[in-house]
This record gives sequence, C-alpha cells and structure tokens, in this order.
Amino acid sequence: MEFFVEISLLLLSVSAISFVLFGLKQSLILGYILTGILLGPAGFNFIQSKDIIQLLSQFGIVILLFIIGLHLSPKAIKEIGLRIIILGVIQVALTSWLGWGLGLALGFDWQKAIFIGLALAFSSTIVILKILADQGDIQTLFGRVAVGFLIIQDVIVSIMLIFMGAMSGASTPFGFLVLNLILKVSLLLALIYFLSRFLLPEFLHLAARSSELLFIFSLTWGVSVAALFHILGLSLEIGALVAGVALATSEYAEEISSRLRPLRDFFIVLFFLLLGSQLNLVSMGKLWLPVILFSLFVIFVKPLLVIVIMELVGFHKKTSFQVGVSLAQISEFSLIMAALGLEMGLIDREITTIITLVGIFSIAFSTYIIPRINQIYPFWSHALDWLQFRKISSHSWRRPREPEVVLFGFNRVGKFLFDKFKQFGLKSLVIDLDPASIALLDKLKIPYMYGDAGDVEFLNDLPLGKAKLAISIIPDLETNLLLVKKIKTVNEATLIIVFAKEKHEAEALYEIGTTLVMMPEQIGAQRIIYYLRRLGFNQQLYKHKRDQHLAELFSGNPT
Repeated sequence: MEFFVEISLLLLSVSAISFVLFGLKQSLILGYILTGILLGPAGFNFIQSKDIIQLLSQFGIVILLFIIGLHLSPKAIKEIGLRIIILGVIQVALTSWLGWGLGLALGFDWQKAIFIGLALAFSSTIVILKILADQGDIQTLFGRVAVGFLIIQDVIVSIMLIFMGAMSGASTPFGFLVLNLILKVSLLLALIYFLSRFLLPEFLHLAARSSELLFIFSLTWGVSVAALFHILGLSLEIGALVAGVALATSEYAEEISSRLRPLRDFFIVLFFLLLGSQLNLVSMGKLWLPVILFSLFVIFVKPLLVIVIMELVGFHKKTSFQVGVSLAQISEFSLIMAALGLEMGLIDREITTIITLVGIFSIAFSTYIIPRINQIYPFWSHALDWLQFRKISSHSWRRPREPEVVLFGFNRVGKFLFDKFKQFGLKSLVIDLDPASIALLDKLKIPYMYGDAGDVEFLNDLPLGKAKLAISIIPDLETNLLLVKKIKTVNEATLIIVFAKEKHEAEALYEIGTTLVMMPEQIGAQRIIYYLRRLGFNQQLYKHKRDQHLAELFSGNPT
C-alpha cells in the first residue's frame, strides 16, 4: 500500500478515536496510543511503513524538545525559586527509589527496576499544562508550584537522555565514558553559546522580517543542532533541547514556539501511534499485576510523597494536595525514554509495554480527576491533618483583634492595597497560605493569618465582626463564593470586593450579595480607553507613562 494512502487512513482512524475521547474529556494522547494498538500487530496489523513512521515520529520528538528548550530560559528557572527546585529534585529521587524497590519486589532485575522507577517519577507536562490552562489555574498558587515541579522534572530527564545517548552501545569503563561525555558536551555547549551570543541574534533579526523565514530558520537550527549531537555520539533529543535553550532568551522565542507547535502536534501523533503499535499484548496475562501495582503507585503513592515533602517546608495541606494530585500520572518523556531504551537495548519490549500501559491508565485518571480537585479535597481534608508535620503560626506581629479591612491573598496588588489602607489609617489583616508570602509578610511586619480561605473551620476563626471591607484577590470561584457567604452571615454591612476571571463567575458572585466584582481583563480594557481619552495618540506622553509604570513596577506598586 502506498505510504500516502496508509498515512491518510491512519489519520482518519486517529481522528475518529480522538473525537470519542474528546467527548469523554480524556487526553487525546490516549487516542493516539489506542489507535496504534488497534492498527498494530495486536489488532488489524494495518501499519506497514514502520521505518518511515519511526523517522517522522523522531522529528516530532526533536521538535517537542526544541520547544521545551525555548521555555527553559535562566529567567524561567530563577522564577521557580530555590525551594521548588529542591522539592522537585527530592520528589524525583524519592519516587525513583521507591519505584525501583517496587520493581525489585515484583521480580524485575535491578537495571529494569531502575528504568521503571525513573519512568514513574516524571509527570506529563503536556497533560497538566493543558488541563490547568483550560481550568484557568496556571496563575494560582498550586498551578505555579505544579509548573515549577514540571520544569525541574524536564531538566532532570533531559540530563538522563544525555547519559542514555552516551551509553548506547558503549563498552568502555564508566569513568572514561563520563569523562568523554563531559568533554563532548562542554565543547558543544561552548560552540552553541558562541553562536547564540554573537551570530544567532543577527540571523534572528533578519529572519524575523518574514514569518515564513523565521519558521524555516528556527526549524533548521533545531534540527541541525540535534543532528550535530547525534553525529558526536550523543542523543538527538538532548541536542534539540539545547538548541531550544540557546534561543530561550530571544525576543522571538514565543513566536518561534507558536509557529512550530502545529508541526510538533502532527509528528507527535505518529510517535504515540507507533508506540501503541509496539505494545506486546501477547504477554499481557503476566503483566497485569505489575501494570496495576505501578499504576496505583503513580496515582496514590506519588501524590502522597509530594504532599509530605511540601508539608515539611510549610505549604498548606490544600496546596500540597492539589499539586500532588495534579502530578499523579507519568510523563510523555517516560514514554519517550522507554522507546529510546528499547531502541538502545537497555530494556525489552515487556518493560516498554508496562510503562506505556501505566501511562494510559494514569493519564486517563488525571484528565478526569484534576479538574475536580477542589470538589474532592473536602473529603480528604481531615485525613491529611496527620501529615502536617510542620505548623506555621496563625498570627504575626501586632495582629489586630478587630481589623477594619481583611485582605485575602497577598502579592504585588495586595502589598499596594495594604500600604494604601495604612495611609488611610485603617487596621488591616492579610490572609494567605503561600509560605513565600508568609515569609515576606513576617519580614515586612504586616499582620497576617496563615490559612486556607476555602476552609470553613478556618473562616470561623477569623475576626470578621467589625470589618468594614473585605477584598479577595484569590482567583478561585468556589473559595470566593464561600467567603462571601461567610462574611455576609457574620456582618451584613461589610463591603465585599472580589476578583473573577469569567463573566459567569461575576454573575454567580453578584447573585449571593457581593458588593463589587473586579475582572482584570475588563479593568485593563477600561484603562486603555482612559489613556486614549487622556493622552490621545501623543508618543511622548505614552513614553512618559511607560517610564512611570516601569518605576512603579520595580518599586512593588502597580499603576
């Protein structure tokens, strides 16, 4: 059968199954893998052009890692914070170690058990980011922490891919292998740094004059660096990642990423389809026990580890629970690593099948459970109390007994509001559950209470009786609904101002008696009209306003 016709029918099958999974609110990655199973040797044995599909799927992995590299700028790593970096490393180490122990207990040899343990440690960047973005949770506390974990995991798995590529077919002693690897990588990184520092910016500025030229140049750069790494005995995957990192600080990084995503999505379909077709379902009878146990490990034990280590550094149990549950699946990188390990002869097809099936079950679980985290948390809240090893004080310096203003949530906006209320002579109290915010509040000697604004028992302890004003900048509808209802029962005269993301949220909040709902996008649009009426189209006036805005941002006060 001609390859074009074969690909057309494969895509038709993928589309049909993906429509079904989309209706079931499942990740489309599952659809790609299931199509591969259905059309592979275990099913209708329709896939004949495996070599060509494998080559095309390799392009998908290279582009995927190139795009991930584009988002791994030093600034992005710095914004994660040292606390999350340490937690991310500890989580990967502990999960890998326990997964390795479980593999040994199930009778696998130490090398296969290590491979399984590492595969279980990583979580899906694609799945989690998609769900968080759909839910509008990227900028929430738990969303930011979860993304931080994912970035650290991506960095660790990238380092692993370097070693896997170097070890492929190697018979030299490990010490010489590492030394040779360090030398090669150092020379390559020095070369790429020189190019990205002195030559790439000029080519990018020139290419940016045409969107098509920017697309083809950036694709050429990513593929060429990956090929260079491959020629020198390293992996294509890590070469693509390094190529992306070299452009991460460019002003065109986001545009390059957006233009490459459709190409990535097409080739990635072929990768997961091919992976599904390679599943060894003949031996499924003896694999069900390890698949079930490893899936339970990922779904229950892995989140528990995350909850424990986050509790130990002072995160609230709700935040710890949300992050833990959001990481309860294995990564597309785990599947890539399994495919690479099989290709290198480090593992057999049986291990690849186990890892892939665990991926299917855990990703299916996550796509169902993550959007419902806030609904299921109350059922687990009391059970998590015994995991609270480290308590944070519920009060701080000069906490007012009867505050006039209660501010829920603290960031740049919260700091600005508190300072203004202080100028007005109002006694204010801040409520927050982010350990970083609590440390800052303590440092600034700002009165606070540490706790979850979505916890009814905590709200019962708040001094709300004399509050003239309550403001919530927490971007969560359920929390705000609970807050408003509670405040209205305690003091009907309190003015209540909350933030909302969507129109339907604002309507729900107004229906229960909220005084005023602030929608950031609407406020932004109103400010645009305000500035156009006040400043017109005078460039000099806008330049002055821009300089003023930058000064205010660095001083910590918004415009």
